[in-house]
Amino acid sequence: MIEQSKPLSRLVNLQILRAVAATLVVWAHAIDVSLIPGNGKPVLASGYLENFGAFGVDIFFVISGFIISASAQKANRTWLEFAKDRFIRVAPIFYILSLPWILRALHFPDSSWLPFIPTFFFWPIVDGKFIEPFLSVGWTLSFEALFYSAMTASMFFRKWINRPAFAAVGFFLIMICMFIIFDTPVLNFLGNPIILEFLFGIAIGWVLPLKRGNKSLALVIAASVILALGYQLIYGFGNVSESHLIQSGELSFTRVIIWGIPAAGIVYIALLTENQLASPGPVRQFLAFLGDASYSLYLVHLLVIAAFKALQVRGIVSGDLLIVLSIACSLLAGSLSFLFIERPMTRIIKRLSRTRTQYETPAPSSPI
Repeated sequence: MIEQSKPLSRLVNLQILRAVAATLVVWAHAIDVSLIPGNGKPVLASGYLENFGAFGVDIFFVISGFIISASAQKANRTWLEFAKDRFIRVAPIFYILSLPWILRALHFPDSSWLPFIPTFFFWPIVDGKFIEPFLSVGWTLSFEALFYSAMTASMFFRKWINRPAFAAVGFFLIMICMFIIFDTPVLNFLGNPIILEFLFGIAIGWVLPLKRGNKSLALVIAASVILALGYQLIYGFGNVSESHLIQSGELSFTRVIIWGIPAAGIVYIALLTENQLASPGPVRQFLAFLGDASYSLYLVHLLVIAAFKALQVRGIVSGDLLIVLSIACSLLAGSLSFLFIERPMTRIIKRLSRTRTQYETPAPSSPI
């Protein structure tokens, strides 16, 4: 969900898609918070719009599968460099933006220590059940971290396996089979079928060179995706948007079919048409910037929504206004977080990491 395309040439369409995915998630959570029992639904939450924004998570997972597998394939990159880059990219900003929620939890005398494990180690199975981190949207990062770990392990065995993604795909398919046979909390995580969405991204990377530039294929896929999602907005999509039913694996297969396949189609279209569009104008450049900031947006938006909820409770804003303001201000807050916290902090940590590595690596001895 959170990887940028630095190792590859800049994929503007994919960055724009990341901005769309993050905004969808903000929309879904803003609607959830705007609902007050007895007040009726806001207009923007009508019908099946209420939970449809959760579809953004599936788009993130497919994008991660594509980008991470392509990044891991670089021959000059070691497994340790890859793991270090992933940690630096994901963890520090997540820790910082989790602090308000940790401090909030500590105010309650009955607060549990259990969320510390997924918050700081991205391992969600604690005390025999799936536990969300203090910053609740971080539950998706546990699956991201699981995918990164599998790719890192695959890179470690690059000497025997030329394409690391093959090993990762094999591992997850075995784990999914184990999940089907055995019902244990750990297998519900390691073999959770939602991981198939990352594998869709890997598959896109394999088949894309064969079909790049195929306009007819793009049109067919686009029409299929529009019909599928349009049908869902009219007739519904069950409970696949409920995160606890995905964490447990109960509806993961269903979600992969209902949302994972359309998400893969959308990502595939974005990549097929990447080189067919005109050079990025101001609008596309701005949307691509929002894609750069999408991780910060994803992490910070719950704070923004909480602030507007306080205004709604006091009768200052309506439910619909809360949704609109939450989206607009979350985009602003995410951009500011990216510009002044995430990006500079990531650069500093990477610079310090490189300096320390150079310092600790002995200079090569002279051949004389």
